[in-house]
Amino acid sequence: MTLTLTEIGVDSEETLEEVDGRLSTLVVDDRDEVHQVSMCQLSLLLNVAVDENKVARQDVVVVVVIVAVVEIVVVVVLVVIVVVVVIVVMVVVIVVVVGVIVVVVVVIVVVDKYNGSSGSSIVVVIIIIIIIVLLLLVVVVEEVVVVVVEVVVIVVVVVVVLVVVLVVVVVFVVMVVVVV
Repeated sequence: MTLTLTEIGVDSEETLEEVDGRLSTLVVDDRDEVHQVSMCQLSLLLNVAVDENKVARQDVVVVVVIVAVVEIVVVVVLVVIVVVVVIVVMVVVIVVVVGVIVVVVVVIVVVDKYNGSSGSSIVVVIIIIIIIVLLLLVVVVEEVVVVVVEVVVIVVVVVVVLVVVLVVVVVFVVMVVVVV
């Protein structure tokens, strides 16, 4: 004999406790009926468990998305801050170096005019300008290396944090699935 939910008297708006109470009070004479009643109970329990599991998974997905968005925003903000600071430092260094070059050239030209010699001072100016430009290149290369290292460190830290968060979330999801 096969029992359907309507034959048992299960209403779609009843709670699980109400249905379970009705099923436990049924008088069953046949083994098929016992099997069918237990399958109905199992089906109802599984439906409730699946619904709760879906809700838990959706909550976890929302948390993962929020964490990922926050991580991406943090990375972008940190990289922008580092790049802006480095650009400001490089501009200041370039302005200072250009100012020093202009002052040195003016001083040498004034001293040259005052002494009346015109050959050796131009060579000295060219050598000084070459040395200052080389120093400027060293500073610029150093700043670029610092920016690259800082950006790499920021990205690595954020990726590690994101992986840890994802591992925790996966463990949580597995625990929810196993418990349910």
